[in-house]
Amino acid sequence: GRTYRVRCKMKDSSGRWSHWSDPNQFVAGEPMSAGILDNLRVTEVMYNPADADLSKDELDVDNDEFEYIELKNIGDEELDLADVSFTEGITFAFAGSNVETLNGGEFVLVVRNVAAFESRYPGLSGRIAGSYDVTDQRLSNSGEVVKLEDYYNGTIADFDYNDGYGWPLSADGGGHS
Repeated sequence: GRTYRVRCKMKDSSGRWSHWSDPNQFVAGEPMSAGILDNLRVTEVMYNPADADLSKDELDVDNDEFEYIELKNIGDEELDLADVSFTEGITFAFAGSNVETLNGGEFVLVVRNVAAFESRYPGLSGRIAGSYDVTDQRLSNSGEVVKLEDYYNGTIADFDYNDGYGWPLSADGGGHS
């Protein structure tokens, strides 16, 4: 809401400076992607799911195919995810995905394999933004760094998980996230 005035000059390739430009005055608005840093959270990571249970009509696939990461908007306002992406651990951009906005209190999922996920967790297909099941990309079963970033605001979450001391045993292949 504050007013700013800007003038500039430029230096050419020979090292000569231009004259100062005319002043340009503007009123600053809300920052791009307002609320992303305060309200978007990584709330669940399923990095080493339990094996397929064929008695429950789950797909007969490798257990890594059931992986997912859940994000939640803990605020009240809608969040625009168009500039949000996972850049480390997995690679996934929300721009052009099935879910580009997230209302207050809602969650969204990024999964490795949509068909496998839906066979295990029916009824959640509307919450799936998409999959990261490109050439051997998966969450490491022994742990790694995961990074979620916003193009304009920088790092939203940067954390590492592992299957060592301090982490619940049931999350390492026992079916818990």
